[in-house]
Amino acid sequence: IGAGSATTSIYYSTSSVPYGISLYETSRTGGTNRCTSSNHGCSQLCLPEPGKATCACAYGTLHPDGKSCEVPDQYFLVATNNAIRRVLIKETGGDLKDVLEPIWLDDGRVAIAIDYNAKSEMIYYSDVGTGQIVEVSSNGTQRVVADGLGVVDGIAVDWTSDLIYYTDTSHNVIGVVYASGAHGLKKAVVESGL
Repeated sequence: IGAGSATTSIYYSTSSVPYGISLYETSRTGGTNRCTSSNHGCSQLCLPEPGKATCACAYGTLHPDGKSCEVPDQYFLVATNNAIRRVLIKETGGDLKDVLEPIWLDDGRVAIAIDYNAKSEMIYYSDVGTGQIVEVSSNGTQRVVADGLGVVDGIAVDWTSDLIYYTDTSHNVIGVVYASGAHGLKKAVVESGL
């Protein structure tokens, strides 16, 4: 992109959020990059500009101190084709703003229904491709809680009893399993009239 140019060229495209980028041009060496010393105090991203540096956030929002990034107390959990995203509730504009790094699903998994257990701080989602309900921690560790299900397109976690209720549209049932995966419980609660 040249100075004063009105055109933009995309040299690299990715669905991941880039953490860093650098432009190197031999004819423009020299000067000072304020981001090279302790990232200019920025907690996430440091954007060098002529004579100064600006902090920015890949995730969360920039704190009024202009250096650190904050994660809000409330955000939406959004199931996408290959990730569970945690996005701002009060977003303006069309794009979703991630407040934390997305939790990438294991290869081939597709999250449809999703719920959160406030007591254990675990996220649960249904994978309609495998007929499973999967538990995932905030660091991305995933564990199958129930399998052999059909098309589970709705789940509700009852954290007081450690139960997950689900709707299975391929078998036309409302069922229940233990969130811990214990006891091998997989029971239909409602089997008719659906």
